[in-house]
Amino acid sequence: MVNFDYDCSGWASKANTKCYDGLTIAEDAFKGCSGQTVPMVYNHDHSSLDNVIGHALLENRKGGVYAYAKFNDTPTGQTAKKCVENGDLNAFSIWANGLQKAGQVVKHGDIPEQSLVLEGCNPGAHIQEVVTMRAAKPLSLTTRAV
Repeated sequence: MVNFDYDCSGWASKANTKCYDGLTIAEDAFKGCSGQTVPMVYNHDHSSLDNVIGHALLENRKGGVYAYAKFNDTPTGQTAKKCVENGDLNAFSIWANGLQKAGQVVKHGDIPEQSLVLEGCNPGAHIQEVVTMRAAKPLSLTTRAV
């Protein structure tokens, strides 16, 4: 179990999965990003600070990069959190740069940002777990697999 307070988690990028842009992410392509915390924005929109909805801890795993996401307390962050809790939004996407490719296969890159999106470029990048706290007696932790 990760030592990070998170609201949801899932695949930020699945390895060996052909993305809609025609690229395939190789296993361990983003290994150097493991353990980093990156900003999380809505739909890759960097035009305003209002679009920063939280942050995510990245973890390189067999199968790709897994993310533990925490929403911030801004109105936009809380709206995004509710959308995830309600199942309205369930996809992640990464913005990657510094890519090193062999043909259409990404062998190495950096992830400076993760997004919560309507649909990601990588078809395997979905939220797997949503954590909610309910103020009931006794206080309970509810985990819902997506």
